[in-house]
Amino acid sequence: MWLTRLAIKRPITAIMLLVSLLVLGAISVQRLPLNFLPTEEFPFIGVMIPYPNGIPSQVEEEIARPVEEILATLGGVKEVFSYSDPEQCFGGVEFDWGRDVNILRLEV
Repeated sequence: MWLTRLAIKRPITAIMLLVSLLVLGAISVQRLPLNFLPTEEFPFIGVMIPYPNGIPSQVEEEIARPVEEILATLGGVKEVFSYSDPEQCFGGVEFDWGRDVNILRLEV
């Protein structure tokens, strides 16, 4: 309640306290070391294949299904999916956690 009374009786003082807290917070965030935060990459890889002037069903048959079959042969696959439209096909594969994404990109 004392903070409410201070803000009502002395609004300039309350505003200056708020501004000083914001400035100290901004300075602290800039100096905060980020060494303790983990660097985790989401185990997902997407493949986009352009196929101009196609029919979605044709793109699905000729591109999406073979891409899904190839992606499913990789180890540690959690989920494989694809999306086809008249201009392109997008295939995605999600892996189990703990896999090195850079090595998986080379495999794909």
